Amino acid sequence: MRLKLLCILLLMSALAEADHTCIDGYPMGTPVEVSQPLPSKWFRVGTEDVRQDTTHTALKKRYEEEYVSGYDEGPVGSLCLKLESGYVEVTTSDFGPGVQYSVPAPKCVKCSAVGVAEMEFASGTGLRLGLTKAQASELLQTKIVADLTDVRFEETESSGVRKVLHTEVLSLEFKDNRLVRFSVYDFREGA
Repeated sequence: MRLKLLCILLLMSALAEADHTCIDGYPMGTPVEVSQPLPSKWFRVGTEDVRQDTTHTALKKRYEEEYVSGYDEGPVGSLCLKLESGYVEVTTSDFGPGVQYSVPAPKCVKCSAVGVAEMEFASGTGLRLGLTKAQASELLQTKIVADLTDVRFEETESSGVRKVLHTEVLSLEFKDNRLVRFSVYDFREGA
């Protein structure tokens, strides 16, 4: 499962530049398994839920030139913007939606320096780049010890005779006790 999840993360990162040979992957973190789905507010970017198709449609309409689509009518797309504190990348694909915040620019995605208010893309997790592990632990109500941590919920869903593995992941990366990257993804495999 970890290998499949890593492949999905790599695909999501490479989504915006499908014809580019770059692979912007991130190592897997120490798993923290949770028994309940991640809070729905964690999937919010500003006031919008990244799991909703309408969110991606609105972003595509608003950021026409900055929004990269795999194909015009499909659910595949990515938007990467430079914010004051770092970068935000909102993605969606056949695997599922996600959002990533990072201090360094993503290697494989062109990020636009469009002037947007930081609050428009604030994370529903309450996390902000630059927080310490203690501050992040308090916000998430989960003890964060490792520099790379993946808070993960998994369940098997039944859709008639089909089984679908549903995985939600909050991935965190710290350097020198400061949060430099975090992302939230919602995957469905076998749909």
